[in-house]
Amino acid sequence: MHYLRKKQMILPLMVLILGIAATVFLGYESYRYQAKTLRHDAYAECKAKVGRLENEMNSYLQAADALELVVEDRMGIPRDFHTIGERLREENPAITSIQLAPDGVVSYIYPIKGHVSDMVDLFKDNDWKKIAEYTRDTGETTFEGPVELRQGGTGIIIRNPIYLDQKGRAEFETKHNFWGFAIVTVDVPLVFHDALSSLKDMGYDYYLEKNDPKTDQMKMVLSTRGIGLEEDAVSSGFQIGGCAFRLYIRPEHGWGQKVNIRAVVILSVVLSLLLSILCALLLILKDVAVRFRNLSFTDALTGLDNRRGLLEELERCQRSDAKYGILFLDLNHFKEINDTYGHDAGDAVLLEASRRIADAVAPDRAYRLGGDEFAILVKGDYTEGVYERKMARIRSNMKKSYTLSTDQGNVRMQFSTSIGYARYPADGADADTVMDVADGRMYENKIEIHEREAKEKAEE
Repeated sequence: MHYLRKKQMILPLMVLILGIAATVFLGYESYRYQAKTLRHDAYAECKAKVGRLENEMNSYLQAADALELVVEDRMGIPRDFHTIGERLREENPAITSIQLAPDGVVSYIYPIKGHVSDMVDLFKDNDWKKIAEYTRDTGETTFEGPVELRQGGTGIIIRNPIYLDQKGRAEFETKHNFWGFAIVTVDVPLVFHDALSSLKDMGYDYYLEKNDPKTDQMKMVLSTRGIGLEEDAVSSGFQIGGCAFRLYIRPEHGWGQKVNIRAVVILSVVLSLLLSILCALLLILKDVAVRFRNLSFTDALTGLDNRRGLLEELERCQRSDAKYGILFLDLNHFKEINDTYGHDAGDAVLLEASRRIADAVAPDRAYRLGGDEFAILVKGDYTEGVYERKMARIRSNMKKSYTLSTDQGNVRMQFSTSIGYARYPADGADADTVMDVADGRMYENKIEIHEREAKEKAEE
C-alpha cells in the first residue's frame, strides 16, 4: 500500500512540474509571438503614416509646381497672384504663405500680413544664401527645415527653382536663364503632428527624420522623446523633391510585456491536470498557424506577390491557354551591399528596388521570388520590341540615384539589373519551360554585364 501511495503521488507531482514548465514555456512563446505580431502591426502602421506624409508633401510640392506653371504661362509675375495664393491656401490649410522671388528676391507674398520680414534677397541673406544657391544651381526642388520662421513657429520651406528661356518657356540649362523661386511654407505642427499624433495614442514612440539636401545628413524633425529611437524600431520612408524622410516607431514599453510570475504559478496549478490536452491543442494550433502562413501569397518584406502567387497566376493562364510573357531580373552586386552594410541595409535596398520595379512595369504585376530575384508577368500577345522597351524602362528607373541610410552613414548608389524574358507559347509550351528560358536569358545578361564591367575595370 505504501508503494501504491508513492506511485499515486508521483503522477500529480510530475503533472504539476510539467504544468509549471509548460506554462512558463507558453508564457515565453506568448511573449515572442506578441513581439512578432506587434512588430508586424507596427510596420504596417508605420507604412500607412509614411504614405499619408508622402501624400501631404506631394500636395505642397504640387502647389509649388502650380506657381511655376502660372509664372510660365504669364511669362513672369501673374497679376492675379493674390487670388492664386488664396486658392492654394484654401486647398492646403497647412500652407502658411505663398511667395514668388524673381532673381531670388522675395517680392510677392500671400498673405502679406505677418510675413513682411520674409521680403529679403535670398542670395544675400545669411540664413538662406547657401540653400538658395544650391537650389538654383542644381535645379532640384528643396524641402528646407523644419526651421524657426521669422514670424514665429516652425515650418518647412519648399523652394521650386524656375528657369525661363527667352520665349518664357520653362527650361533648365544653366543658372543664366534662372528666373527665380516659387516658395511654399508649410506649418510643421499641422503637417506632422496631425499625421503622427495618433501614434502616441496607440502607444507608440516615434522619431521622424529628414535629410539636409546640401549634406545628405539626416536630422530630426519630430520625436516623442526628443532623441532617436533604439535600433529595434521599425521604419519606413519616402523621397520627394531631392529630400528623404524616414519614420521610426516602436511601442513605448517594448515589443512584449513582462510575464507575471505569480499568475504563471497560479495558472500552472490550474492547468496541470489538463497538460496533455493543452499540449495536443498547442500542436494543432501551431500546425494551423504554419498552414496559414504557408497559404500567404504576399512577400512580407516588399509587399509584392511572392513565388507562390506567380505560380498560381501562371496556372490560371495555362488553364485558359492565355498568351503571356515573363521577365526575370535580379540585382547585380546585391551580396556586396549585404556584406558591407548589413541585412537591414539590404532590406532597405530590396524595398526601394521593388518599388521602382513595380512603378516601371505598371500595370503589369511584379513578384519577388526570393532574395534579390524578381519577376514580372505580362499578360497578352506582345512582340519582342515591347519586351525590350519594358526592360529599358526598368533599367532607366533602377539607374536613378538612391541614398541608402546605413550605420556607416548615407551611401549614394545606383542599381544595376540583369534581365531576361520569355513568351508563351513562342518560347515554351508550358510555364516551367517559359520560366527556364527567361531565367537562362537573365543569367546570360548577367554574364555579359560582368564581362563588360571587368573589361572597363581593366581599361581604367
